[in-house]
Amino acid sequence: MHFHKLLTIRIDHSYFEEGISPDFELLPSQDTSTLLRSNKILMRKDRNQFNFYAESSEQDSFDMVVELAGLGLLQFHLVNNDPLFTTYTSEIPINNHGIFHIRNNSDTHLLDMEFGPVNREIRVNEVGVLMLDMDIVIDQNEPELILVLSFTSREPLWEYQFVIPESRNMEVSRMRIEGIGNENYVGPVEGTLMETQKTLVMTTDRPVALSQNLHKYPILKLNYIDTVTNVSKELELKLPNPSPESIRTVSRDGVLTPFLVTSIIYV
Repeated sequence: MHFHKLLTIRIDHSYFEEGISPDFELLPSQDTSTLLRSNKILMRKDRNQFNFYAESSEQDSFDMVVELAGLGLLQFHLVNNDPLFTTYTSEIPINNHGIFHIRNNSDTHLLDMEFGPVNREIRVNEVGVLMLDMDIVIDQNEPELILVLSFTSREPLWEYQFVIPESRNMEVSRMRIEGIGNENYVGPVEGTLMETQKTLVMTTDRPVALSQNLHKYPILKLNYIDTVTNVSKELELKLPNPSPESIRTVSRDGVLTPFLVTSIIYV
């Protein structure tokens, strides 16, 4: 027996390096599992790609129209095992309970995706359901067809709260942050942490996309006077990549909207 590649479903997420997240899974429903077995179709995962192969006795030829006639609609549960997925993914309302409804269409290789309510019990970590219309795939009849599902990273404001202990004997004269792109940082303005600790706060002037890894980090450039020696000094400090866990939200019309991610820096 020989296996012929039918199609690939690729799931991209801009939060990750090269768009590749290892945490996605496609799990066929019970009826779909039966259809795949009876039609001798295998699914294999390769990082962020799910490859489908059909078994055939012919090595060099495979007529999709004949071999897969009547296969119809296949249903898969889309699962993501990262507990922060709903936090850093822009397409998900941060406090909305629902799942993605995903379908292929004949006009594009991009999978259509809508977020909406669900009226059934969902699996653990299930974030969507894919309805794959194989009649459309058969009509397209493209060798090694790739269907793409794309997610994007949230874009909140980035905020850094700087804590300068009195023991550091620093009197700040100038403070700025060199960003990772074209963003500028506004401030510093005075703030408080835990209602008592004074901070100096700087915030981007526009939203910036979250990313699992940064190739370039924001740099704090600080000019200050050492109050003990009365000598002017400079300090440069590489700032950390903000964590999605620190996203702050605001309630708008009863819906929580993420708007800012904050990092606390002890100088």
